[in-house]
Amino acid sequence: MDSIEKARLLRGLALETECVEAAKAFSLLKDRSILDRVTEVMCGEAPARTREMAAWLLGELSPGTDSTIEGLHAVLNDPEATEALRAQVIESLGNQVSHLKGGE
Repeated sequence: MDSIEKARLLRGLALETECVEAAKAFSLLKDRSILDRVTEVMCGEAPARTREMAAWLLGELSPGTDSTIEGLHAVLNDPEATEALRAQVIESLGNQVSHLKGGE
């Protein structure tokens, strides 16, 4: 993927109308260089669906970095986080643990 396409997908990840397709594309590419940006989207002020897709993508791109795992924990502990977002964060944290135990 060239840098222009990557930048377009990163912008799409933060948009409610494009986040699903952008997340799917990044999950297929297994491009872990975007982990920090995805964490920012998940922890930021983006619409709920966008934050959920970012949390999903972090699970797909496991193992995470210390900062991505900290971000997942921060959202899990955020009283303002929606139930759907928290559920996705829990699933993504499960993917992190699974990866540590030799899972995919």
